[in-house]
Amino acid sequence: IDVEGDYLTLERKVKETGKAAEIRKVESGCDSFRQDIKMKLARKKMEMETSLSEIHGKVQIDADLRARELRRACKELKREHEEEEKRAREEEGAVSSEMVNRHKDSMYNIEQLIVKETEKTEMEWNRIDNERRKIYAQEEKILLRSVKDRDTQSSLDIGRIETNTWEEI
Repeated sequence: IDVEGDYLTLERKVKETGKAAEIRKVESGCDSFRQDIKMKLARKKMEMETSLSEIHGKVQIDADLRARELRRACKELKREHEEEEKRAREEEGAVSSEMVNRHKDSMYNIEQLIVKETEKTEMEWNRIDNERRKIYAQEEKILLRSVKDRDTQSSLDIGRIETNTWEEI
């Protein structure tokens, strides 16, 4: 009886050791999966940030070029207005208030165009930024959900292993 009892104890210890090994294997697989997802998310975030930085640089360069172009046009228009006003002074002795108002209006319109172009560029950049961040957030949500699903499955597998081991003992 003692030999049989020792044999049963040994068999139980072997099964418990096997159970522990199976559980470690499941936990290790889950940890590895979690780490892979974490690295994947970090890589995707870095790629998104790099992409946004590049896009922002291009958008900013385009906006700066357009603003310089409009400022150059503004200076040219101002020079033309000054010449026109100079001719009016020489020919008529004075500049009409209608001409002065027309010149002020055209200068104001160009300045407003510069402001609108800047706002338009800013809005476009914000749209692109928000769009890219939403896409990343969706991808992140999906990947985090897969981690949660894997954790759940691992818990179920561990429970099954423990139940089977106790049934065998």
